[in-house]
Amino acid sequence: MTTRRRFTAGFKAQVVTQILRDDKTLAQTAAEHSVHPNQLSQRKVTVLGAMPALFEKDENAQAVKKAAQEKQVAELYFDTTSQRQERQEKQERQEVFTP
Repeated sequence: MTTRRRFTAGFKAQVVTQILRDDKTLAQTAAEHSVHPNQLSQRKVTVLGAMPALFEKDENAQAVKKAAQEKQVAELYFDTTSQRQERQEKQERQEVFTP
């Protein structure tokens, strides 16, 4: 009985990159790397499906960063001293009760 082959993420990325370049057919690339063509087509679909998420993360990160900046500005310029003290006391109480 043979053991199941496991491919590293780097190998998978390299093979999918070759497929996306369209230098060779899927079957040629599969034969070159001793992998079944169905595996390669599945990996290609996975990569192409995940590509939009790469760009969405940037937009989400920018939105989160902007919200944090706005919160900081509000805390620095628009909070009264009593609100700041209340917030600090609340944080201190939470620190005491955390396990």
